[in-house]
Amino acid sequence: RTSKELAAVLGCDRRQVTRQIERERNEGQPICANSNKDPGYYIAKDANELQKYCKRLRHRVGRIGKTKKSLQKTLFAMVKAEEGAGNGKTAE
Repeated sequence: RTSKELAAVLGCDRRQVTRQIERERNEGQPICANSNKDPGYYIAKDANELQKYCKRLRHRVGRIGKTKKSLQKTLFAMVKAEEGAGNGKTAE
């Protein structure tokens, strides 16, 4: 089920649903999520299905790490340029 569907059934907002799902996962519930053609949350039917989901999460973590690294480099350049602009210098 999607977070929107769960929120409607439970009478709460989607943010509350995702927080509760995170709590349930942290307590050991094998709750997985799908974001492709059939989006939503589901309970892993077996260890193999949960392992596949964990592998997808590892891949996402890697992509997020690369994005973070790129943004940190951009931030460093922006701060450096702003410091230079404050001293009458330009970033060019």
